[in-house]
Amino acid sequence: MLNLEMQGARDGKLIMRMNPELQPWIARNVDEWADLLPNDTSIITPVHPWNDQFSFTAAGVPSIEFATHTDEYESMQYHTQYDTKALIDWSYLGKNAKFYHRLATQLDHGVLPYSLTARADDVDATIDEAELLWAQADPTVVSRLTGDITAFHEAAAAFEEGSSSLTGARVRSANRTLLDIEKAINSSFTALSVWDATIYPHQQVLWDVESLSGAIEALDGDEPDLEAAFNALAYVGMTWYGLNFSYEVYLEELAWHAPDFPYLYWGGQAHLAPYLDIMPQWQLIAEGSFEKAAQELTAMRDAEVAELDLRLTDMCRVLEGVTEQTRGRL
Repeated sequence: MLNLEMQGARDGKLIMRMNPELQPWIARNVDEWADLLPNDTSIITPVHPWNDQFSFTAAGVPSIEFATHTDEYESMQYHTQYDTKALIDWSYLGKNAKFYHRLATQLDHGVLPYSLTARADDVDATIDEAELLWAQADPTVVSRLTGDITAFHEAAAAFEEGSSSLTGARVRSANRTLLDIEKAINSSFTALSVWDATIYPHQQVLWDVESLSGAIEALDGDEPDLEAAFNALAYVGMTWYGLNFSYEVYLEELAWHAPDFPYLYWGGQAHLAPYLDIMPQWQLIAEGSFEKAAQELTAMRDAEVAELDLRLTDMCRVLEGVTEQTRGRL
């Protein structure tokens, strides 16, 4: 899915956002077709949820967003009466169009340019074995996951090394498999943080486990460190809303992100983490009921660890499936 936003902006940098598998291909073409890119360029991964590409990639479709704009555009012109065609450099717009056309044409010839090694590297960058073990994730699951990432990377590297020699029916077969792999990876691994950043499904849960553990640790002992406990809890889920709005508004915000919320729409694709309400425990700490607060937070933390294990296990399942598919194409 090639998503065009804010095209042809005079002196505008060409910003390209995509899922990781597309980044090496785009980088090569930016270097090759510099004559069509007279202004600065920026190649960014992952996809961005505040445009049309997110729901496509969360459904399994690889996507690239292309946008050209200056630093002033979003702060002073976007969605205002000043956002007019006078901002467009028509020559630059034509070069934009030619660049996208060449990319689209490439997608119609040969093996699709999805770098599975780039995806393996991207997954690996989110997995810190020591961090997961500190968070009390199941050591067996963590070991399985790190092994699966290594196996996927090796299979992807072997495929990419031999893909240039594929011809005819083998190209078509490889492309069908690549599309299947892309659907599995993107639909399974494209998630959102509580602040609408694109992340992997385990990450927000892990961050909440770490914050809860920090608060529990701060409450332990004869002299609890209240500042450390409150600072840790402030980073659990959407606690910021609970601290700045009424409790009723906070609960409503949490409800909007629940899996059964009737108007969740594309947000339901985003593997949303459980949205935790820790304001009652915050109040217990403020009242001096440290032991009771710690007990309740520990129960919440343990439930989050179980959720983390489920999400890591699902990542293993996906990686094992796509690794088998990748090995079977050569």
